[in-house]
Amino acid sequence: MAAAANRKISVSMRFRENDLTIIDRGAQLLGLSRTEFMRRAALHEALSETVIRLPANL
Repeated sequence: MAAAANRKISVSMRFRENDLTIIDRGAQLLGLSRTEFMRRAALHEALSETVIRLPANL
């Protein structure tokens, strides 16, 4: 079970050159690889997302 939880999966993404320059600069400032920087950013966004569902009759 632990081995399955630690398995790494590749993800492919396309970026504009300007965006990639900003991402690389952010990663460099934090001393991270581009991959680790993007992983942390994606997780942060996913975990901070809040969904509030209201009944249709309001």
